[in-house]
Amino acid sequence: MPVRYLFCFQMTRNFQINSVFSFRTKQVDDFTARLLEIHAKMMAVNKKEDIRLGLHRSDYMLDSETNSLLQIELNTISTSFPGLGSLVSELHRTLLNQYGEVLGLDSERIPRNWAAIQFAEALGKAWVEYNNE
Repeated sequence: MPVRYLFCFQMTRNFQINSVFSFRTKQVDDFTARLLEIHAKMMAVNKKEDIRLGLHRSDYMLDSETNSLLQIELNTISTSFPGLGSLVSELHRTLLNQYGEVLGLDSERIPRNWAAIQFAEALGKAWVEYNNE
């Protein structure tokens, strides 16, 4: 497990730290407030789960000064974008097939995006593990 995901995993298990970091967010975001409310109730009844599923997405941007990809965000509840991400990769590949020669770029260098398939498989495995057939 990459260190950044291990860090996120440990953070989600520490209710006190989570409460401090999310205090301002829950005041302006109803969705986050509801998640934290559910989490607080689970902590109060000492509900523990042996199985956890983490669905993460890292967002990157190109730094024009160093020409490096830099991580700008790590999403820990990310279930809607894998399908779009796969389509965006195909869009980029299609555009480079049409204009790549002019730009000096090769569409074959764009990696395949398997996120939609991998997320669906992970959700399916989690469903089985939780005995929800």
